[in-house]
Amino acid sequence: MSMARSARPAMGVLVVLVAAACGPATVPAGSPSAAVAPTVAASVAADSVLDTATIGSAFDLAMRVPVPQGWLTVLPPDDAPVHTVAVLHGRPGEQETWWGFGFMLVDGATVRDPADRAAATSDTKWVPWPASYLDYLAALPGVTVVEAAVPVTIGGVNGRSITVRAPAMAPTIWVKDDYTWLGGGKTGMDPAFERRIIELRVHGTSLLIEYDDDPAVFGERVRDVDALIATIQFPT
Repeated sequence: MSMARSARPAMGVLVVLVAAACGPATVPAGSPSAAVAPTVAASVAADSVLDTATIGSAFDLAMRVPVPQGWLTVLPPDDAPVHTVAVLHGRPGEQETWWGFGFMLVDGATVRDPADRAAATSDTKWVPWPASYLDYLAALPGVTVVEAAVPVTIGGVNGRSITVRAPAMAPTIWVKDDYTWLGGGKTGMDPAFERRIIELRVHGTSLLIEYDDDPAVFGERVRDVDALIATIQFPT
């Protein structure tokens, strides 16, 4: 999850550590880390777990996510945009060391008009959320599909995953109830990234899971990201 994700002041860090156990899930069969994720995930499942039930209406989806040693969480409403959560590897207070993945509740969200390619500003045109954000993203100008959308199961919930390489581009998502778009930072543009996006419908709620990073390190780091995502639970 890019640390230039939100055009707002720098985020602080709030770590929620709740002892819990996580059940298995599956990653896409085409994922570079599909073969190693179950083994790695087993090694982190007994560590601390983020329980979103402690967040309340700012992230209104019950979810449990492993937080191993060396990882931290950035949570709403004080340190992250509403309806978003980030799980990041790095040292607290040293944002230049952070990399990881994020969650977005996207019911009621909007996306950037695909015809608008300028940097994000107050004049940016936003349009209703598409039937599939994965298909929307893959169709944007300059985006290259690295791994086509495939079925995936996370925490017993079926969805789809895609991996793309995107050029430097304006941010594409504005979540409901937030006061600014997600991404772009002060320049209004996100850097060129390799991105893995998973879309799920969990207990009637639309959820995106996103990891984006420099293509030079994406292939190595995505293995750890997949391992943690493979142990997510969605309590009923």
